[in-house]
Amino acid sequence: MLKPSVVKHGPGAGLPARVEGPTLIELTKEVRDLVALLEAEPETLDPTGAHIQNPNVALAERLVASGALLKNKVDAYVAVHDECDARGAALRAQVKHLQEVARSYDRVVERLTACARIAAEILQVDRFEGATRGIRISTSSAQAIDVLDETKIPQDLKEQVVSWKVDKEKLAAAIALTSEGAVVRKDTGEDLSFAVRVRRVVSVRWK
Repeated sequence: MLKPSVVKHGPGAGLPARVEGPTLIELTKEVRDLVALLEAEPETLDPTGAHIQNPNVALAERLVASGALLKNKVDAYVAVHDECDARGAALRAQVKHLQEVARSYDRVVERLTACARIAAEILQVDRFEGATRGIRISTSSAQAIDVLDETKIPQDLKEQVVSWKVDKEKLAAAIALTSEGAVVRKDTGEDLSFAVRVRRVVSVRWK
């Protein structure tokens, strides 16, 4: 007999809850197998020749118990899904906030760096000395080029970049599945199974 599901929460906010006990797949198989066993039970005849259903009582009791466990498992799955989804959303919001904070610090670093560079250019020096720390400005021998307007650059100083992207709507209209499951072009029969996989989109709704 499969044991009931138990939702256990992680010891800290960083650890999600988990569902202990048999999985949803195990319970589903258990119920399916019990139904198949009950349906396979033979009928018996009474002395008058009338058919009497003779279900296996133990199997029926197990089916009822497993059905209850299955309902409990569904509830546990939805509860853990909702909790993990909420925690994930909260963490993503925290990450977004931390990224914004990090960008603000980066902007401060950029401003301080620009101020030091401008001050060095004005004073024609390459370093500033403090009591315990210092700032050193160095210029790389390599040139940095900023393109201000690509349309004004001569054509012979440009390179042509070609990129291809699959048009999925056009592809879907051009292919078909054979009885053997191969993916082929409708017009030429060319086998595209090595390049394309056709599958049904399955969505799971939690309520």
